[in-house]
Amino acid sequence: STAGDGGGVYQYSGTLTVDDCDFWENSAGNAGSGGNGAAGATGAAGGAGGYGATAGSGGAIFMRYGTMTITNSHFTDNGAGSGGNGGNGANGGAGALPGGAGGNGGAGGTAGNGGEGGAIYTQAATTILYSTYTGNTSGNAGSAGDGGNGGDGGAGQDGSPATAGGKGGSGGNGGQVLMA
Repeated sequence: STAGDGGGVYQYSGTLTVDDCDFWENSAGNAGSGGNGAAGATGAAGGAGGYGATAGSGGAIFMRYGTMTITNSHFTDNGAGSGGNGGNGANGGAGALPGGAGGNGGAGGTAGNGGEGGAIYTQAATTILYSTYTGNTSGNAGSAGDGGNGGDGGAGQDGSPATAGGKGGSGGNGGQVLMA
């Protein structure tokens, strides 16, 4: 899912005319983070972390389709949203007694992508005349979730060694900063 698009103007389709306007310090929505995984039961793997959501695009204006004309306007310090963080993987469950193997840790969740278009995001036919852009930024990607720890192995019976613990989960993948 995606956070809110268009910090100043959101228009999905049609005709948009912007004349002699100032767009200053608008921002598209930041994305939500993925949930953390559930802890593993005895000897079972921990759950994986959830995915971070994609951030909103178009800090000042978002227009998907149609026709847009911008004249004599100024776009200053607008920003697309930041991607959500991936959830953390959960720890694996401890091994059963006697001697059961510990569960593997869950994988970390993938980070969400940063939003596109610090000032404007559009796929519409666009004409821009006599306008300025200063300090607008695309959104930052979220952070990947950490992998969970492996569960401890169960103790051996009658003095025999404990069984190996589970493996730690892998970290999640990082999100992307898309075009500015």
